Formats: sequence, structure tokens, C-alpha cells
Amino acid sequence: MYTAARDLPAYHFIREDDVRRDEIRSSELPDHAVTARDALLRHYTVNSISQDDPFDSTKLGPIVDEQALERRSVVGLSGSSADVLNGKLARGDLVDVLLSPKEAGTGRGARLQELLVLDVDKRSKNARDYVIVLAVSASEERLILRSAGSARAFFSRSALSAR
Repeated sequence: MYTAARDLPAYHFIREDDVRRDEIRSSELPDHAVTARDALLRHYTVNSISQDDPFDSTKLGPIVDEQALERRSVVGLSGSSADVLNGKLARGDLVDVLLSPKEAGTGRGARLQELLVLDVDKRSKNARDYVIVLAVSASEERLILRSAGSARAFFSRSALSAR
């Protein structure tokens, strides 16, 4: 089984030096424990992982290029079931986001293109509301922060998305 060689933050690109192999009996192997090094490298963490804790395959993002997370901020935008394509939007997808003013004449809209979806999280079990977690550049983060509370976000899967 593989464990974290040090404390790792959420949305961290996993490199060789982040991973350590620990030998345990197969009967003691936790559910969803990662048992192959290649199943970790070039993925990213979805939650923080403490040093010596096993990697859980359900809490990893897909393989991404390191540049996809380099010098990026993580932001969460509210969305509905329609925004997450009725459950089909997933970690690793690329989306375009249109920020449209909630009221006419209250500001300019903005379009952000090819943003990496880091996670899609339901706010609660019964809710139809989601948080779409995205990796964004500094300029994209400024646009999102400027429109916070005054704009509605609309999502569409980018033409470059793998799905």
C-alpha cells in the first residue's frame, strides 16, 4: 500500500517524493487503498492527506499535466444539477464558464475558457445544489472575485474536454 511521505494539501499534484510504500498484510488493507505507484503519480489529491496516511483511490483526481495545477488557485462556484450536466460533469473535465450579471445594467459579464474541474461536490445528500471546484489563473480568480454575488455562473463542457 502507498502512503503520503509528508502532509499533502488538497488539490496537490502527486510527485514521486510525495509517495512512500508501506508493507502490510492484505487482510489489513483499508478499502480503496492504492496498491500501485502508477495509480498515484501525476494524479492530484482531492482532500488533504496527513503524513503516513494511506492514499484512497476515491479521493484522487485523474491524471493531469503538472502545468494544469502550477500557479493556479482553487475556487468553488455554486451550480445546479443542470450545471453539472445531471451528474455527468466530472473531475478532469474542462469547462467554459460564463459569468452573467444577475440584473441588467449592473455590470459586465465575463467568459472563462477551458477551466479544469478539480471536483464536483453535492452540498448535501438531498440537495440539487453543487459546488464545482475549478483550477484558475490569477487573472481568472480576479474576474470571479469581482463578480461574486452580482453574477450567475453558467457552465458548459469545453470542446477540448476529454469526455
